[in-house]
This record gives sequence, structure tokens and C-alpha cells, in this order.
Amino acid sequence: MFLFKYHFYPNTRLIPASEFLDMHCEPFVDNLGKGGQFLAGGYFANQHAEITYYGSCAEKTSLSPKLHFSWANRSYKRILQYSKRQPKFELVGRLPDEKPCCACRGKADLILRTNFLSIESVLKCTKCTRYAPLYRFRSLSNDTELLSGINSWKAAYDRCDGLFIGSGVGERFGYYQTSTLKSPLAQDGVKLCRSLEKKLKVRAYYDLNTYYGRSSSLERKRRCPGCNGNWLLKQPWLGLYNFRCNKCRLVSNIAWDIEPAYSKQIS
Repeated sequence: MFLFKYHFYPNTRLIPASEFLDMHCEPFVDNLGKGGQFLAGGYFANQHAEITYYGSCAEKTSLSPKLHFSWANRSYKRILQYSKRQPKFELVGRLPDEKPCCACRGKADLILRTNFLSIESVLKCTKCTRYAPLYRFRSLSNDTELLSGINSWKAAYDRCDGLFIGSGVGERFGYYQTSTLKSPLAQDGVKLCRSLEKKLKVRAYYDLNTYYGRSSSLERKRRCPGCNGNWLLKQPWLGLYNFRCNKCRLVSNIAWDIEPAYSKQIS
């Protein structure tokens, strides 16, 4: 993961810099974020006739216009119409303690998984267990509905997970949403997985994160919440999951409070 600066040069004879920022730069950055080219947590700085966006990205090539999805392309063309010259980006350096993204070639099955602290892609590669940026999946380029659904699910998951981790008011609600298949959040996630399978022609699993359990023996007797089948694995899949149902495309873990040593592997 890298820190970068993206420089914009508004033509102030055509449009005030503040208006250029509000009407063009902010929508452009938002659209790049939807496609995974920008990661969350950036900010703008207005420096006289130049506007700079500071943020993070997955790879050195993440910001290339060649990787823009359709809506980012439209925003980019509007920016060019009101710019003195073409925007440019520069990498400041690699962010410390951040894991690299997936570098696998060819198709791989995916896992839909995130948490409220993560700014990474919600799609995890099953070959390397690293996150796969959305812009890698070019068949999603014009599917604004699916991309919007993924980003909306991520935002909803973050809020629910934050309620659970924060404890107190909303803790039970947050945990129910993130751990129970019947919850609206999980149902939305499962639907996204099915849409991704049709679009990308790979298997897409949904991660049901489990924290609370009664005992180790009872945990291992858990049945798949989708089909009630046996989904306990002899060995953890990818070193992460004790449960997997290929029929329902669900994965889960032994409850964190039952086996805390295991939880460190998946945190």
C-alpha cells in the first residue's frame, strides 16, 4: 500500500478553484474510490491555483487512467475540460506495516470479507489470502449497480462491526448483523457473492465472523446455517477458516472467545 499525492490544475478563467473542487475533484475521487483505485481516509488541500489530494492506494499503478471504470472515466473527462493541464499523481512512498495486495495471475475464487478498521478491498483472493483491488476485475467496469452494492455493503458492515467492537449500546445488533446468516447485512452480502460469481465466473464465499461460543466441542458441532450440512474441515482452509460449505458458499471460524490463539491468525 502506498501514500500518494494527486495534483489538479483548475483553469480559473473558466471556473473558480473552490467550485472546481466541489463539482469535479470530489466526485472524481469518490468514483475512483468506488472502483478501488483510491483507498479510504484521504483529504484535499487547496493551494492557490492548485488542488492536491493526499491518499493511499494499493499499487504503484493503481491511479492509472487505464484502470478507470466507466463512471471515473466520465468524471476524468469533465476535469480535463476545466483544467489548465492534465492532472498528475506522484507516489510519496510505501506505507509501513501495510500488507501488499494480491499479485496472483489468472482467476481465483474469492471471499467477501472486511472489518470496520480495514480500508482494503473487500474481496480476498483464495490463492494468496490477500485482498484483490476492485479495478482488477475489468468485467465489472460498466456494472455500476454491482459496484455500488459492494461499496454500500462495505459501509454498512463497517457501521455494524463498529457497534459490536465498541460494545455498549448497539453491540448485540452489530454482532447479529455480522455473524448471522439471516441478518439483512449477511443476506445482502450473499446476494453480492452470487452476482460476483455470475459476473466473474469464479466461486465467491461469504465470511460469517464468529466471536461468541459456548465450548470447543459445541463449536465443532456447528452445522452450516444455510443447508444444515456438515461444514467442519479437518484442517483450517487457507489457515483461516474451520468451516466451509461449498454448496452455500459460506465460511466461518471457531469462535474467537473459545480459541483466542486461532483468532490471532484471522485478525
